[in-house]
Amino acid sequence: MCEEGVQPNDITFVCLLLACSHAGLVDEGMCCHASMVTGYIIPAKLEQYTCIVDVLGHAGNLQEAENMVLAMSCKLDVAS
Repeated sequence: MCEEGVQPNDITFVCLLLACSHAGLVDEGMCCHASMVTGYIIPAKLEQYTCIVDVLGHAGNLQEAENMVLAMSCKLDVAS
């Protein structure tokens, strides 16, 4: 995408993170998340956090998943 001049958005990163989750690619998922937040300056939303927690949980990194939930910049509400 970047080579073609197409800028990724938050939905692009949801797709990437879901793919990492389904493939069990923890390091790649964490790298995508970091790239989204620091490289592309796209603030993480609940959808991205859900994917990251899923990636970590499937890999058995439950403490890291819990830490991610506790450190989320977005807040949960009843509708979430």
